[in-house]
Amino acid sequence: MNLRGLIKGLKIKSMRGELDVDIKGVVEDSRLVKPGFLFVCIKGREFDGHKFIFQALEKGACAIAGEEEMPELPGITWIRVENTRRFLSFVAHRFFGEPGKSMKIIGITGTNGKTTTSYLIYRIMERAGYEVGRIGSIWYEWKGRKLPASLTTPQSLNLFSLLSEMLQDGVKEVVMEVSSHSLSLHRVDALRFSWAIFTNLTPDHLDFHGDMEEYFRAKLKLLDLLKERGKVFVNIDDPKFSHIPLLTRKEVITFGEKTEAHYRIVEWESDWEGVKMLISAKGEKKGIFLPFPGKFNLYNAVAAVAWAREEEISWKVITETLANMEPVPGRFEVLKNGEMRVVVDYAHTPDALNRLLENVRELTPGRVITVFGCGGERDREKRPLMGKVAEVWSDWVIVTSDNPRREDPELIIKDILNGMEEKNHEVLIDREEAIRKAIGMAEEGDTVVIAGKGHENYQIWGETIIPFEDKLVAENFLKERRRLKV
Repeated sequence: MNLRGLIKGLKIKSMRGELDVDIKGVVEDSRLVKPGFLFVCIKGREFDGHKFIFQALEKGACAIAGEEEMPELPGITWIRVENTRRFLSFVAHRFFGEPGKSMKIIGITGTNGKTTTSYLIYRIMERAGYEVGRIGSIWYEWKGRKLPASLTTPQSLNLFSLLSEMLQDGVKEVVMEVSSHSLSLHRVDALRFSWAIFTNLTPDHLDFHGDMEEYFRAKLKLLDLLKERGKVFVNIDDPKFSHIPLLTRKEVITFGEKTEAHYRIVEWESDWEGVKMLISAKGEKKGIFLPFPGKFNLYNAVAAVAWAREEEISWKVITETLANMEPVPGRFEVLKNGEMRVVVDYAHTPDALNRLLENVRELTPGRVITVFGCGGERDREKRPLMGKVAEVWSDWVIVTSDNPRREDPELIIKDILNGMEEKNHEVLIDREEAIRKAIGMAEEGDTVVIAGKGHENYQIWGETIIPFEDKLVAENFLKERRRLKV
């Protein structure tokens, strides 16, 4: 693609060199540069792309985009911009043919519930005959294809390449989880969303955002990316997101338990089979069953119902789809072994863990035995809070490793223990050993909760990624337990 066309209309601070050159590729990683590529310098938390300019040139880059001044180099085009992340979003989108302009995209943001809500809407859309794709945690999927997800919302180049591939396969609508990181780091700036769904806001990623106000502002950026006639769907029960109707001129549809909600949860009940609810939807009442336990799944379901009904999808399609949903991997995933159960869940924030354990506690006649840890090089403030939550709702807690990364796992655990005052816990650094211990001590009527990693099939120790999946480890120990009892 011609460089002049690639950057046309974008805000440029200064420029040197030839613009009528053919750009064969765009990258932000100097190791991936090939002859004829545009290299975009990104300043990250650990690496600064400006320091790798000469490496990119040695590999054949014909154009460089950065935020700093650079000495004149013969035959090289230099483009200086205010923000290379934002620049990259628009350039990447244009390089891949601007697929977002030919699609309707649902953006779902919030601390918890993004994945399950996106799955529910995706399945409803499939059943209703939409040509739909889904981008988010666990998988990127469309038309029977599945690609493992590396990030909830991919980096700009990967995102627009993916959307382009979906478009070529006939996808017309996309359900996308939009993380706060992707909004803050401008990955999705080039897109315009047809719908925005706000699930809830509780403390998370504060190591990145600094405080809750900045985290809230990051989520609100999705409003700025809505099309002129875009619709906003808001959990009116959430203390922060309930202010959104006052912050936008877009049409806002609310859902929740409050009487003013457009889509209101009138009554509900939950057991191990799932949740039953009665929803008042703009004057009409309908019964819904979702085979996912837990009160928090009410909100995921009613968000999906609100979107579907606003798009005039029939109640028959909605109710039948929700009633026949397959479990979402690592989201309140229940493994049964006789009269005891194991729950595998991604809960990795204080609020998510609190909701999870509160619901498990209500459903469990016996003891709740919890296995969890916290990720290394992530928000330290939440560690003692999660320890406190775990001890409040559990009869026994085994504190273990999550993804320590380059932190000492013992120091991570020490942070967790600072929030625990009771003596109903023990420490086992080896996560596999911790899961084995929990399952081994469970009796009839007990529930073992394995929290924090959910669908993840790896553990990160230092720079090493090792295969590890909570569900598979638990299933193996459950089989072993059954053999021993025969």
